[in-house]
Amino acid sequence: MADLCYKLLDSDISETIITSPTLAFARVVNVRCGESKQLSEKVVECLREANRRLPDLHRASSALAESLFNRLT
Repeated sequence: MADLCYKLLDSDISETIITSPTLAFARVVNVRCGESKQLSEKVVECLREANRRLPDLHRASSALAESLFNRLT
């Protein structure tokens, strides 16, 4: 799922089209953060790209912050 999301974010597709799948991905990551401490590097890189490409998508920003925080604890 991270690979597909990253490919969407890396494409030339407009932000309005990629917002919904990226939001769904961020929701899944938030659920997984609650279940396990470590997420794969692909997931973190996808969230970083989402944060760069869609800076107003707060769910992706918070999922990135939570996943990075969980790495430290």
